[in-house]
Amino acid sequence: MNTTQISRRRFMGGVANLGRSLDRSNWKSAGLVLRSISVRGTVVCGALVACMLSGCGSVPKEHSAEVLQIGKSLGAERQNFLLCSSEGLLALHMARSYISSHRDRNAVLPYIGPSTFDKELAAELFRRVDAGEIAYHFDFATDKIYACGARLGVPLPRPWTVARTCYARLDLPLLYHYAKQRRVPKVEAIQIALKKTPDRNIYPEAMLVSLADEAYKVDTEDDQRSFMEAVFWRCMLAEKSK
Repeated sequence: MNTTQISRRRFMGGVANLGRSLDRSNWKSAGLVLRSISVRGTVVCGALVACMLSGCGSVPKEHSAEVLQIGKSLGAERQNFLLCSSEGLLALHMARSYISSHRDRNAVLPYIGPSTFDKELAAELFRRVDAGEIAYHFDFATDKIYACGARLGVPLPRPWTVARTCYARLDLPLLYHYAKQRRVPKVEAIQIALKKTPDRNIYPEAMLVSLADEAYKVDTEDDQRSFMEAVFWRCMLAEKSK
């Protein structure tokens, strides 16, 4: 089975989990906490980088090209930038799954691939959440992307709260994705998002509307994965410019 098949199957499993949690989700004031949905599957980060570099087959060129252009504008080396991007997203989805399932380690197993990196990342997540060091999924992802940036020399916007905000916002594309799957009208999905995200500093109304417009044009799992990555880096670039 190739990496695209692995990613697609687990992505759809994540959509089902997201749907089951949407009606009973605990929406924190600092961001949404939903059951995990894997936008990258559990393939090794190196394979993800190779995928991005080659265009990932059916991944829409406009999103992958946008991510690469943002990396270039940050002055990052291309392959290291994509590796850190993938590590951060994997950390985000693992943490969302573990925290929102009330520390059920089985909920994280589908996202742990055969690589040593995956296993060590999950072990660190379990340890830090259980010790009370990590309360939100976006905090763990923030820690990991900055650690990767320091390790590989990828320049990232400061302070670290920039990435925290941008990762928190990634729950919105997931909400819209599932709403579209359930055939919820876009206008209704926007109203749900507005009610569930009262902090307009993190979730500006204009952003909620624009993300819905774009999310409702996404047709494939590959497009959704690429879209989420683009949303994160757009946010990082915008915050850097402030």
